[in-house]
Amino acid sequence: MKVQAFVLTTALALSTISVQAQPSGPPPGKGPGAMAERIKAADKNGDGFISREEAQASLPKVHENFDKMDLNRDGFISKEEFQKAGEARRAAMQAERKAEMERRFAAADKDGNGRISREEAKASMPRVAERFDALDTDKDGQLTRDELAAGRPHGKGHGR
Repeated sequence: MKVQAFVLTTALALSTISVQAQPSGPPPGKGPGAMAERIKAADKNGDGFISREEAQASLPKVHENFDKMDLNRDGFISKEEFQKAGEARRAAMQAERKAEMERRFAAADKDGNGRISREEAKASMPRVAERFDALDTDKDGQLTRDELAAGRPHGKGHGR
């Protein structure tokens, strides 16, 4: 009986330790700060800059875009150049999303009046049609570009 109690207690303790040892948060190399960690690791000489050779060895996407990112053409990418490249990438993605939204709006707006009726939404934008009443904030039976933009979910995992 004492042996069984000891085994049970030991097993319980080990399972508690293994649960506590599970990492929390995003997996390694993912989440906020992951790129900064990768850049720091790639900076083999610790000078605070990434050379073309360091990028080639550790950061293939950076190496691919090295000439675009090296804004002052000194052969190194600084922290500021990384930040500007990220800002430019985010701006380009936002412009692409806006252009795609405009393309989809124009395709759905069959009568060309600059608004999407419930029928047009049902025919071309079924997910919008499902939320039509919530999106139609002025309750005129038509969706404007602004109403669609205001009702669009934001953040990761939304969109398509």
